[in-house]
Amino acid sequence: MILDGRCGHGSAKIDEHRMIIVGGWDEDENALSSGYIYDVRTQQSTRLLNDLPVPLFGCCVVADKKFVYVIGGYDGSGYVNTVYRLCLVTQEWTTMAPMGTARGDCIAALKENYIYVFGGFNSYYGPLSSTERYSIDNNTWDDDLPDMPKGTRSRHCAISTPGSEIYIAGGDTCSVDVFDTASLSWKNPTYLRDMPEVRHYAAAVVVKKKYLVVIGGYDDGGDVSAGCL
Repeated sequence: MILDGRCGHGSAKIDEHRMIIVGGWDEDENALSSGYIYDVRTQQSTRLLNDLPVPLFGCCVVADKKFVYVIGGYDGSGYVNTVYRLCLVTQEWTTMAPMGTARGDCIAALKENYIYVFGGFNSYYGPLSSTERYSIDNNTWDDDLPDMPKGTRSRHCAISTPGSEIYIAGGDTCSVDVFDTASLSWKNPTYLRDMPEVRHYAAAVVVKKKYLVVIGGYDDGGDVSAGCL
């Protein structure tokens, strides 16, 4: 990794060969505003021409082939509701409409022309169970969505499936929840099973459009895990 080590950063897949990494904090726990794009074909990292408007860690990042959205996070003094959009052509940042609730350590998933944000932390309320949806076309937020069904949740991961479902796993629980973007409701399919153990700050991917794989993170005892579920 260039630009020295960092943790608590946001990252997202841009396309089949590129990913973006922004923000986080360094080894001295200073919040970072820098970012870069990593190309798996060349195995090279290229620093962004322009830094984030403010240093952030614990933020959500989603991307498509044109834009990258950096949502929420912690700016060193509190959790924020900001949304910054990076144009991948010009690498210029634009400030978009803010979320209804400031939050960090939340998760976000891109589904068609909407970005869904779940849970996280807020400086005043603490852990959150709320859900918001951002319209890319209209630059507006809708916070009139049902809360996560099993209470507050943070440090979790989300995976958008090829259909209308978003799977949410881990965090402060071993449960797996499913949000249906077609009906804007939470589902409880009979096949759904909880994870065998709690995982915080894990990564998750869908393999072969069939398997949900949760990778690494912290276990319930606070130890770093190398295991995959």
